[in-house]
Amino acid sequence: MEELYLPNFILSAVVIIGLLSASALICQKLKLPGIVGFIIAGVIIGPNGIGFIDSLPGANLIAELGVVFLLFTIGLELSFQTIRKNWRLIVTSGLGQVVLSVVLFALICHYLLSLAWPQSILWGCLISLSSSAIVMKMLIDNRELTSTYGSATTGMLLSQDILVIPMTLGIPLLATGKALNAGIDISLAKLLLWGGQFVGVGLFLFVSARYIVPFILERVARTKNRELFFFTILLLCLGCALVFEKLNLSLALGAFLSGLVISESHFGKQATTEIILLRDSFLALFFVSTGMLLDLTFVGENFLYIVLFTLITLVGKVVIGTIVAFCVRIPIRSALVTGLFIAQIGELSFVLAEVASEHKLLSAEHFQCFLAITIITMVLTPLIFRFAPRLIFRQSGEIGIHGRQQHKIEADVVIIGCGVAGQALAEFLHDNKKTFRIIEQNYNLIKQQNKLLQDAIIYGDGSTAKTLHEAGFDRAKLVVVCVAGIVTTSTIVENIRRLQPSTPLLVRVQYSREAEQLLAKKLIDRRMIIDSENISSRRLVAKVKNILTQQMSS
Repeated sequence: MEELYLPNFILSAVVIIGLLSASALICQKLKLPGIVGFIIAGVIIGPNGIGFIDSLPGANLIAELGVVFLLFTIGLELSFQTIRKNWRLIVTSGLGQVVLSVVLFALICHYLLSLAWPQSILWGCLISLSSSAIVMKMLIDNRELTSTYGSATTGMLLSQDILVIPMTLGIPLLATGKALNAGIDISLAKLLLWGGQFVGVGLFLFVSARYIVPFILERVARTKNRELFFFTILLLCLGCALVFEKLNLSLALGAFLSGLVISESHFGKQATTEIILLRDSFLALFFVSTGMLLDLTFVGENFLYIVLFTLITLVGKVVIGTIVAFCVRIPIRSALVTGLFIAQIGELSFVLAEVASEHKLLSAEHFQCFLAITIITMVLTPLIFRFAPRLIFRQSGEIGIHGRQQHKIEADVVIIGCGVAGQALAEFLHDNKKTFRIIEQNYNLIKQQNKLLQDAIIYGDGSTAKTLHEAGFDRAKLVVVCVAGIVTTSTIVENIRRLQPSTPLLVRVQYSREAEQLLAKKLIDRRMIIDSENISSRRLVAKVKNILTQQMSS
């Protein structure tokens, strides 16, 4: 049995990966996001397609793994700092959008579809959530995150990410209610249990973020072992998910909260960098597994019903999103774009659907209906992103064709490496009222710095795109690379040139022969390379001063 199982598993993996690659390539040629191809690929190879993955338990397992890692990375990118920074948008536009959506769709489900109140409220919660994974990625890729509608959309998505926690904890309350049209009957014991779970989650977040996770990760970081750091992050994710599962909560909720806790530590950015490849892989896996679970026979038999409810979902969410955004003083055109951008049903809804199914609140037929509507709205989202802003702002006088605002420069200089040269340069910039950010991966070196430098340091790998973007390298007046080792230096320079060819770059190397190696790759001009054999830290500072002065004069 085992001899047959392993080859079959490898064959399945090869076919799935091959189909994913082909789907991504086709979508790139058609200028469509890969999620469209991933979902279609899942439908094709799933139990209800050609049946290559011929069992729902197998598809469900893949889907559950995809949701766990996807929610973990969403938690990593959320962070308490982001919540504090955007709390006004979260409380006003975000909370308003979720509450109004839940109320509207619960009323529709109860009075038009004759569902009991518990199921109606559940459907309101499912529909109220949008896809952070899709929308945020598109806003970032299109450089629209800081636009008027980008900020409003971000506020709504952040609010949804936070509110999924009480929604998930509240589903057992709905399940205790008798399925009566008159109302929900909740026992005092269940209410106390729900309150205890809510308080317990809050205590878990506080204690873990304040004491446990920083203690663990700091000691791992001191080893300077990248593999150990990576596997520790995975262990925290899966361990927390398992604990929540044992407490009869959601695996995905545990993964989401573990990501949120890690993001609050000094190591959040580096954790995101380490996990980003895994995130992209499981994001693709999530959408493939979503397609696998879809029953095409059910869709065909209930096609008109599904299309009608999809239209109600899209129109309802667009109207609510537009009204809420307009009420918080977003211009009407930008408010309409905001409503369109949050019109889809998102990945967080799968967490709720999973918990609801376990508590018998969502039947198999209703789950298929939810799945079909979600897939349709997700597939339509890229088209909305491509055409909606252009149509809405065509006759508009707002900034740019998309109402886009330019990014502000966050730092005059980004320094990669906090050795002797990096420290000397940072102190000079501070004394001359210049803003700067430092990227450093050696945690022991970071702890040796004074408070001034520590506040400016991003713990992470300067050779990765995620860390470079976090430091704002593409908006800086100058990037100075002063790390040890020609291999690391070359990798950093190559990535910077690939990501942002026009970024002003100054590279410090240790030996003249290393400078020759960089010049041989034709990535940088001789004038922008300095070596330790012929120049001191003091002269490095003078070089940077001259470059900044020339930029100001020009």
